[in-house]
Amino acid sequence: MRNLKHISIALALVVSCGMSAQLFQEGKTSTGTQLDLQTFQNSELTTMQLTEPGEVDGDPLLFDKYMPAEIIFVGTDQKPINMYLNYNVYANLMKMLSDEENKDEVRMLPRASNFDILIDNKRFRYIDFKVDGSYIESYVEILDSYENGDLLVLHRTKEIQKAVSNGSSYALTTNDRYKSDDAFYYIKSDGTAIEMENHKRRITNNLSSKAEDMVKDYIKEKNVKFEDDLKGLKGVARYYNSI
Repeated sequence: MRNLKHISIALALVVSCGMSAQLFQEGKTSTGTQLDLQTFQNSELTTMQLTEPGEVDGDPLLFDKYMPAEIIFVGTDQKPINMYLNYNVYANLMKMLSDEENKDEVRMLPRASNFDILIDNKRFRYIDFKVDGSYIESYVEILDSYENGDLLVLHRTKEIQKAVSNGSSYALTTNDRYKSDDAFYYIKSDGTAIEMENHKRRITNNLSSKAEDMVKDYIKEKNVKFEDDLKGLKGVARYYNSI
């Protein structure tokens, strides 16, 4: 388990693409709908070098371009807000499209758990949870949610793996590179979580003995397949939620 790095940065408030910055500062969307500025008052500013360091092979971002995004406020009748975002997995931030001339600066959406972010048919939320005695505070993709408040999520991380010399003083050392890791968690409504691997045998590794036996029987009875479409994982998680 790895704790993601937190970046100390200055305050700013800017929204672009689909919303006028002036309207946003007045507490309105581009259609004039009133919004809760308290949610966004901690919009932050950081530098490209911190969030997208140079001379590293690979990409810290999830998408290859800014994507249309919709901000959905949880538990309120507040209308959604539209903007363009990209998810920087390495820096654990939602990068906001900006018209600012300074290309070395990065504007990031404030991190808060009272709104979801819809991008490319994926639902993201910034949450904290405890697993194996460690706390994780991060964006996750919500794969499924249940009536009792439990969630099945995908937690993505990227870290920089240092280049290793091949031992020759004449050979060039390759660049550092981003190393990606995906983990699936079943998060209970009380904030505790267990990891659920998308694998026929390992999916039960962190279950109680009673639940493990029941889930194994379910997998066998239903002939569950664990493929990249995650249907098997989602089915098992939903069954686990019901027992």
